[in-house]
Amino acid sequence: MAAEDHSPENAKEKEWLQKEYANVLSYCSRNAMRVSNIIQQESAILPPIVAVWLVEIQENAQQIWVITGDIPYDHITSKCAKNAREALNLESSVDRL
Repeated sequence: MAAEDHSPENAKEKEWLQKEYANVLSYCSRNAMRVSNIIQQESAILPPIVAVWLVEIQENAQQIWVITGDIPYDHITSKCAKNAREALNLESSVDRL
């Protein structure tokens, strides 16, 4: 059994992750999107800067990428981006237009 990391860095990362998890749920709620699942294994988490979450929305079982962190929150459909990297790249290129 592996020892659990109780370092201050790990505690800060865990706290940041919990905050961003709550932020993605809040963001979806504010935008009238009911979350049925957050697919963490497909999400990209880069504490303490940004997180790109793959979120399953109840309506039509649609999947979207939700971007949270130390940037403006936004989302994009998974039809436009097949992974978190593409979602972040596409979102950043749209902001430049």
